Amino acid sequence: MEKTKIPAVLQKRTGFILLGALLFLDTVFDVMRGTQGNPLYKPVENAFGIWGLPLLVPFALAFFYLVVKAAGWLVEKFDRVPYGEEIILTALVLIFAVHDLWVFSVDYLGLRIVSSYYQMIPVYVAVGLAYGLWAEHVIKRKGKTE
Repeated sequence: MEKTKIPAVLQKRTGFILLGALLFLDTVFDVMRGTQGNPLYKPVENAFGIWGLPLLVPFALAFFYLVVKAAGWLVEKFDRVPYGEEIILTALVLIFAVHDLWVFSVDYLGLRIVSSYYQMIPVYVAVGLAYGLWAEHVIKRKGKTE
């Protein structure tokens, strides 16, 4: 089956470029803040320093590449939906975009509706699941019309 361009997903190159930019933007926010805001990553900051975080973006991208490969394979195998890697990658891009918007709104605009990283986890899960289900629906429907 030849994979053609589907409007519901990002192409892999575009997705990884956007994911890298969003990861870098998150580290820039951390450097501007002077500390890592997420308590789960405090040991990383303690080990490398706040200025070392932007240098870790390529390693994070390599990690997410493996996550996209593995999760995409699972989606294609068990859900029988093509473009599994692209769906997972686009979901990650959307989740990191929501995260960076939230960090910016809390740190620089003073919007404290949700003030804890832990309270944002259900939001991230909801964004990823909503997009994934919508994208699978669009791709399956497009497959039936061809």
